Amino acid sequence: ANDEYYFMNLENYEQIAIDADLIGDSAKFLQPNIKVKVELFENKPFGIVLPKTVVLKVIETQAYIKTATAQAQSKPAKLEGGHTCQIPPFVETGDLIKVNTETGEYVERT
Repeated sequence: ANDEYYFMNLENYEQIAIDADLIGDSAKFLQPNIKVKVELFENKPFGIVLPKTVVLKVIETQAYIKTATAQAQSKPAKLEGGHTCQIPPFVETGDLIKVNTETGEYVERT
């Protein structure tokens, strides 16, 4: 199966198909209506440039259990698109968080 992602040129509304292999790990950060830059070589797309951060929904994480320790804690979270990262204990399933697309790390709750 040759999976492709489709992007729309916002200037002329033409659709651009890019092979999933060229998107690679960036796919986990793609959302409907996200604005990306399509990289072209000889008028053929060869990749995309994501925005520095994206907002993703927390699909699954552990409930927050308050403990007596003073150290900063984090917990794993599964986000829409399949990305996983460490988040602060106060962030819950269903929350929207901003994620750095270069590092994949939590930035803030939105």
